[in-house]
Amino acid sequence: MIRRATHDDWLRFERLGLKLHGMSVFKDIPVDKNVLFKQYMTAMQHAQMRMWVAEKGEELTGFLLGCAQEFWWCRDRYATDLAFYCEDPRDARPLLRAFEAWAWQVPRVKNVTLGVSSGMNMDRIGKLYGHLGYAQVGGLYVKERK
Repeated sequence: MIRRATHDDWLRFERLGLKLHGMSVFKDIPVDKNVLFKQYMTAMQHAQMRMWVAEKGEELTGFLLGCAQEFWWCRDRYATDLAFYCEDPRDARPLLRAFEAWAWQVPRVKNVTLGVSSGMNMDRIGKLYGHLGYAQVGGLYVKERK
């Protein structure tokens, strides 16, 4: 089942979020659980931020945390994912559809921009995004401090 996250999902989300972090290219950057909790609570309350979860029985098996923000040059907005993870690939499309449905309702949103900043499954995710009508435009490149 796909649904909006609630305050009660915190501990299950934390487990899943830490799992994603541990597999990502950012795994060597420590997680501050206070910051993580604050971001989670903001997603529960802020009009320009949302989180959806995939749930099977008592377990969360996926989530999408997204926001809408202004372009740097105007007052129009775009919606983007901040974190997106599914243990079951079948949850990806429904999570994305829930995010898109919300995004198109946010005033002044002109597009939805998705990334693959975790560095995981880039080809598979790119194919999914393409099947859902997204065009690849550029990419993300990261240089770490030495």
